[in-house]
Amino acid sequence: MTLGLYDFTTVRPADDTDSPLGAGGATLGLYDFTTVRPADDTDSPLGAGGVTLGLYDFTTVRPANDKNSPLGAGGVAGRGGEGEIGRGGEGGVHQANIAEMIEMRKFLLTREPEIMPIPGAIIPPQPARKKTALVLRPEAGLGLVFKSLQSHPGDSSDYRQARLDTEDALEYVCASLLAGIQHRSGVYAFAGLGYTRINERFYTDGARTEYDSIPDGIVEIYIDSNGDSLITRGNVPVTRYITYRKRTYNQYTVLDVPVILGYNWQQDRWSLGIEGGVFVNLALKSSGDILAEDGAIISLDDTEAMMRPRVGLSYYGSLRLGYAIDDKTQLSLAPSLRVLPSFTAADNRLIQKYTLLGLNVGLTRKF
Repeated sequence: MTLGLYDFTTVRPADDTDSPLGAGGATLGLYDFTTVRPADDTDSPLGAGGVTLGLYDFTTVRPANDKNSPLGAGGVAGRGGEGEIGRGGEGGVHQANIAEMIEMRKFLLTREPEIMPIPGAIIPPQPARKKTALVLRPEAGLGLVFKSLQSHPGDSSDYRQARLDTEDALEYVCASLLAGIQHRSGVYAFAGLGYTRINERFYTDGARTEYDSIPDGIVEIYIDSNGDSLITRGNVPVTRYITYRKRTYNQYTVLDVPVILGYNWQQDRWSLGIEGGVFVNLALKSSGDILAEDGAIISLDDTEAMMRPRVGLSYYGSLRLGYAIDDKTQLSLAPSLRVLPSFTAADNRLIQKYTLLGLNVGLTRKF
């Protein structure tokens, strides 16, 4: 008998006496036989020369005296499924070929690793995800400035209006470096160092008259009839008429320690987060020009008693849309709102506050 890999390759009719298997012999596929009985084993329930057929190849075995088989006596009908038990007889398996059949079976078994599909690689078990991760987030932003000037109760002066007429809030820029931890549930806490600069424009125009004198100047020259000159010296009055237009860009720079809590929802590569916190101010520096109460122009660099050196706590909130570049890096875009307390000293006639509405861009890196 010649054994194939998976299917029949040759089926011998019952009258084919040239088959090395005898009449009715067949070429069988891989996984055909589990037990082969010798031809003289009369105790076999399969009959002399019977064969137990294995899985995958045969479902019907025709007995040797079945004249209705399209294959002839002893033919085998084969298809996928579980094999059934047939019996040999005329056209069964010859005892002389049993040794050859067993050797072929051994050969095929040695080739099973080549025939049967084997996974190309075994995926190693993934390490357990850490509950918390260290996070570093640098970010920068800019936005609009909304300025508030308020008078103290009972102050009805025009100083507030004069300041409002000569000062325009422009924009702000900010940058920060935050570090903290993030839980795998999405909760995170950050702290770091932040820098914010608020830009304004001071402008005024007008006209004024200045009176001055030149000491030891020539007050009068008198020429007599003889042509002699008589010079009188003294203080010479000088009057100046001045028109002016002044433009100055004011800057208020604050240095803070942000303390932020947030929560992040993750969906594939995209995420949506919400966060809030406080900024603890370390220093305030002012530069530029403003109007004094008497209408004169004074420099903010010389008004330490007018502006606070520190402004205390400011409040911050933000929504954050993120996109994961890889497993550890995320790019985020965040509209933000920050409310700052008064910049002016407690005894100043005005309360000067700011609200910042902007957009931040951040890069989050997990370690």
